[in-house]
Amino acid sequence: MPTVPETLKALYALQLVDTQVQRAKRAQAALDNGTAAATAAASAHAEAQARRGEWQKLAGNLKDTELKSAAVETKRKNYQGKLYQGTVTNPKELGNIEKEIEALTAASVAALTVYDMCKAVDRGMRIDGLRVVHKDGGKSGAFRQD
Repeated sequence: MPTVPETLKALYALQLVDTQVQRAKRAQAALDNGTAAATAAASAHAEAQARRGEWQKLAGNLKDTELKSAAVETKRKNYQGKLYQGTVTNPKELGNIEKEIEALTAASVAALTVYDMCKAVDRGMRIDGLRVVHKDGGKSGAFRQD
């Protein structure tokens, strides 16, 4: 049977081994195995996908606005040409043309407002394609764009 000092030495050696095992476990727990980075990357990817969808929707809306703006601008130029060439003889037609020019100009200003809001996404964007979608009255009657 071992003596008391030998038993104490063995217990002390066992205590040292236990302490080293505990330190190793704490060090292992403190190590990052990449889970946090993978979670952050997945979250950033999901956010990017959501933003891409929003951006594509805004880009589509912008393209539609550009097309509408170009059509309205063309019509406005035609009306202004008609006004300034003196081919309008009926005062009522002149009043209607002026109202339509005001509406087309307002649509152009609205498109510029959209540009101002979206310029952070793409400063090089263009707005054109303004067009009349629906119109009532006038010499030619009602009009609806399909």
